[in-house]
Amino acid sequence: MCSLAEYDRRLRERLGQPNSPPFLGHYAIAEDAARRLHVRVSSQQVVVGLREIFLKWPTLTTAWIARHIRERYGEEDDQRFWPILAELFGHDIPVRKRNNITTWFQQRCRRLELPVPQDGQNVDRFVVQAGALLHQLDVLVRRFLETERTQGLPDEDDDVTCLRFASEVAERLRPANPRLARI
Repeated sequence: MCSLAEYDRRLRERLGQPNSPPFLGHYAIAEDAARRLHVRVSSQQVVVGLREIFLKWPTLTTAWIARHIRERYGEEDDQRFWPILAELFGHDIPVRKRNNITTWFQQRCRRLELPVPQDGQNVDRFVVQAGALLHQLDVLVRRFLETERTQGLPDEDDDVTCLRFASEVAERLRPANPRLARI
């Protein structure tokens, strides 16, 4: 069993590797680490517990939250965001404290040099780092395949054509899946 500091260090190393996933929600979190973070937060007032784990294990904490959002947000058309985090933390989250939690999450993402949207609601700031939500993968794949059929695959060494291809996929997603399109 590793210490939480060791889990945090290992995750930071993985983030820095070439071709590493661009979204925190795509990193596996050891069950032991997730359980221990949950115990830390659920055994205190939610804001006190979160502040502690964000300060001590910032990368692990941010990835833990992003991973949970990726796995649970939008399941069965359930768009409730804060109840999903309350489930993760073991506490309801007071409305007046939600901006604090969002700010801490964004600060950690910036320190890791990850993208942080400046517009949208609090949920958008989390969802971007969750990556494609598990229940939306089929929609994402269909839009990629549609774009491939009409344009062909881009040359992977040509950043301009790859960006154009990704932009076309985003446009196909935007009407029904605006959050997925932002990712």
